[in-house]
Amino acid sequence: MHIFFIILIFNLFYANEFIIISGTVLDNKNDPIANVTIESKDGNFTRTNKEGYFMISVDTVGPQDITFKHISYKNKTINLDSRTKDLKIIVLEQKILTNDEIVITSRRKETKIKDSPILIHIINENEIKETTYSNVEELIEFAMPNIQAVNDNHGMQNIKIQGLNSKYIMFLVDGRKITSEFAGNIDFSSFNVNNIDRIEIVRGGLSTVYGSGAMGGVVNIITKNTNSPMWLSYNSFYDSPKQVSNAINTGFNKKSLTYSLNLVYKSSKGYDLTESDSSQYENQLPITKTQEKFQSLNLENNIKYTFNESSFFKLYYKKYRKHIKKYEAWQTNTYLHSELPKFHQEVLSLEYSKIINSKSSVSLSHQIENHRKSFYFPYYYSSQPSQTNVNPEFNGKTILWSKPKTNNTSVIYNSVYNNHSILTGIEYLNQSYSSYNIYSNNDSLQIRSIFDVDKSKSSKDISFFILDNYKSRNFPEIDFGIRINHNSKDNFKLSPSFSLKNSIRNYIYRLNYSKSYRSPSLKELYYSFGDHAGFPIIGNDQLKPSTSSYYSFSIESLKRRSNSLEFYFNNVTNMIANRFEEFSDSDPTIVYRYHNYKNVNLYGLHLNILFFPTDKTEFRSTYSYTDSNSEYDDIQDGISKHSVNLEFKYKINELSRIIFSTKYNSNKTIDVSLEDANNQRTEIILPQYYIVNLSYFKSFNSKNYIKFGVKNLFDYIDENPSAPDFLASYDPGRRFYISLNFSLYKNKNE
Repeated sequence: MHIFFIILIFNLFYANEFIIISGTVLDNKNDPIANVTIESKDGNFTRTNKEGYFMISVDTVGPQDITFKHISYKNKTINLDSRTKDLKIIVLEQKILTNDEIVITSRRKETKIKDSPILIHIINENEIKETTYSNVEELIEFAMPNIQAVNDNHGMQNIKIQGLNSKYIMFLVDGRKITSEFAGNIDFSSFNVNNIDRIEIVRGGLSTVYGSGAMGGVVNIITKNTNSPMWLSYNSFYDSPKQVSNAINTGFNKKSLTYSLNLVYKSSKGYDLTESDSSQYENQLPITKTQEKFQSLNLENNIKYTFNESSFFKLYYKKYRKHIKKYEAWQTNTYLHSELPKFHQEVLSLEYSKIINSKSSVSLSHQIENHRKSFYFPYYYSSQPSQTNVNPEFNGKTILWSKPKTNNTSVIYNSVYNNHSILTGIEYLNQSYSSYNIYSNNDSLQIRSIFDVDKSKSSKDISFFILDNYKSRNFPEIDFGIRINHNSKDNFKLSPSFSLKNSIRNYIYRLNYSKSYRSPSLKELYYSFGDHAGFPIIGNDQLKPSTSSYYSFSIESLKRRSNSLEFYFNNVTNMIANRFEEFSDSDPTIVYRYHNYKNVNLYGLHLNILFFPTDKTEFRSTYSYTDSNSEYDDIQDGISKHSVNLEFKYKINELSRIIFSTKYNSNKTIDVSLEDANNQRTEIILPQYYIVNLSYFKSFNSKNYIKFGVKNLFDYIDENPSAPDFLASYDPGRRFYISLNFSLYKNKNE
């Protein structure tokens, strides 16, 4: 306040030559920024206080500029005229990454990124806001190397990191584990891109920290928080035929209570890149498309109550619905059992956290996650369907088919002792899976349970883990951890990890080792699904858990944290996979059965480069190399050895920019054979390809913006007449997209 008083006194003597300019500096979350340096062209300067407020005197003679500077934010210059007296709100844009940026994933607690024992890749809010993508999997694939969004021959979504699919990857939302259902793939349409603050990605095994399922890495989606008293935002994204989405986010902060509501509606009319001569499908079910027509609705509620500065309680409730409209038109030759899938998900999460003293804290959490898959039979109560006299709305019936459920409870204790930062925890996991036979209205069996009969299966896990971070001025930083897990079927599993980190000049060097595991899922153990289209799928109750020994070495720049180089090697034992074989010696029926692959080696490297050729341009490049060494040829199926992502941004002014991006994947091999008891492969080579996007981004302020452009500029569409269900890319081709974001925020001082 003293500097403001001096400026006011000075202004009394020079009222004819100077004016006082005042305002408040905020970040893009509407939070005040302290210690921002404000400089005028005539040499005057000041700094913001803890509320972000400032006052500065400037010369009234001629044009005048003032510049805002902060180590963690981009410089901003504003042109003034003689009438300007109150700038009100100035919003600064955060730099790409800073050494003091807080991350959570590597240690399961808040840690400065420079202190993370593991290399973490971050997709920040600005990158998310300016992206051309509306889906999380596409966003992750384009922003990070060696992560590929792949589809199976039915267009199902999946993500592979370093050759391991989503069954081996842990997905989190604000640290909460997300179950992979129903086919082992994450339903990415349940995520709202517009409510994401950042995405933290860690490659490699993290079972010591997160348990089963974190063999290939962890993707932690961190949602937005705001300190505004009230807010309302609306986002619309049009990217047909892939997806159209509309999202509303609103909430308030009142004293100790914070509430937010997130509502997202998504839809797609679907598209098909695998169309064949329809005459060969007469009197058969309509063929599955590359992407089915669907509608989804996601409702999320977040409540936080702060008791005092040291403790709070959080409640999270999510309700998600997705209905797949498999068939666009009903024909007289459509079977009555042409069922339509319906997916329902409910999540309830409770968390209590308390800071005990300056050196210790504790948190308790409990999460219940329920999934339901039902089938809707549009003509359940009718005779053969007719387009003229049957209305599916009044003749249909929805019948429950399967019901997975997960309960997860954890207690985590953080403490500091001398040079040691110690995290200890206990987790209890209870999973169950129920599946039911479905009968028609004349009591004939229509769809079998995945267990062949009405049955429920369950498993239980209990884990204890401890992580110790040791810091010393004279030695590299050391991280050591171990998890002991007991599974109701697999007995005990031990998962140690060890990391060394050292900063030399302007670089951070990290050396990591971890032992990770993945327990077989209930479906992999007990599947007995004879009604699966094309071939029966059979589980294997003798499956062993997959284990891996992961090694990595990385170099990261301290000056520009998006520049890094990482080498990795992953030895996987008992990898869980499928293969065709005869059901038994006495039954020659060909089935698709789960097995363990004894030994698989995956290795490669990642390179990230970011630089600014000029003040108005930004260039980002990521390259990855992925390879494998195994007697099992299908390990590398669908994965390109070389992938390159490039992005170039041109800054027209403070509010506008043009973004040019391209994605390249080298050719890849895939097996197109189906029922072969001897597992003889019929390999084809899917061609290399690149996809180019061009977009324009216009921001009206920190929250309101519009972006539009062309996706797949050169209209690359893969056509594979020899095996139309297997494609290098599942992109539907060139199309225009547009996105609009509108937000209203009430400031604290209003």
